[in-house]
Amino acid sequence: MKIEYRIVKAIVLKVWIIMLIFILNQNINLAQEFHGGDTPPIYKGGNKALKEFIDKNLIFSDSLKNVGISGIVTLKLLINKEGKIENIRLMRGINGECDSIVIRVARLLEDWQPATKKGKSINLNILLPIEINCKNNYNNRQRYIVTGNVTEKYTEKPIEGALVLIKGTDIGTITDSNGKYSLEIPRENLDLEISSIGYITKKEEIGKNHTINIELDSEYYIINFNVNN
Repeated sequence: MKIEYRIVKAIVLKVWIIMLIFILNQNINLAQEFHGGDTPPIYKGGNKALKEFIDKNLIFSDSLKNVGISGIVTLKLLINKEGKIENIRLMRGINGECDSIVIRVARLLEDWQPATKKGKSINLNILLPIEINCKNNYNNRQRYIVTGNVTEKYTEKPIEGALVLIKGTDIGTITDSNGKYSLEIPRENLDLEISSIGYITKKEEIGKNHTINIELDSEYYIINFNVNN
């Protein structure tokens, strides 16, 4: 009986060690995602030059100006080891035509000093919020449609069946097999709540955005062998 107990105890201990190694590896990945470099990517000339370049090259059509588009378009960019931009992804948009113009300008941002880690250049993702302000009657709108994709944060694989809900209401929708959703928003100043089995629930402020792409973190559980269920 004692021998069987020792065998079971050894197996449990081995499983616990494997799980601990897995959890530590996940924490390392998270640390690399949020603290990826000893120095972050820096645009040539600094943030002031970056803003001046963007403002100079954002040219909108008269139709957009007449509508009075305003808000913040947020892009996710990968700055590679050579200081070049790769994998531009729209995270939050306000208008299809406007978003396309912002992405076009982002592709022109080539002069970056790459991020470094321990003195070596590395690839690093950054979020770039770009403010758009064309005054007029944009704030007078009522109902509008928000669309986007729900993906797994690290693999960028689409999440099917995720619930996208307007927080505090029963208005919502489910993502399709490609992780896409479309939802009619009754008014401004509302939040989205996105949830899916195996992922951490996330809240996103809608604001004036027409496109909101969401990345969900996987949810990991630690088994406590000292608790009897």
